[in-house]
Amino acid sequence: MIKKTAVVMAAAAGLVLTVLPGTADATPGRGVSAVTIFDHVIGDTDYVLKEITLAPGGSTAGTTTPAR
Repeated sequence: MIKKTAVVMAAAAGLVLTVLPGTADATPGRGVSAVTIFDHVIGDTDYVLKEITLAPGGSTAGTTTPAR
């Protein structure tokens, strides 16, 4: 009975780790805007065309590496 409980608990833990999304640390973007120009689904494929604009001094989200 104990072995069966351990197997069920291990399976449940594996399922939780697989299903729950992870998080990532990154710097938020500034001065970025996007307009969807075209969005259409054909079969199982989603085609999207966006116009992305960066304001002067704006930046996209990302990570930084220390200078060497």
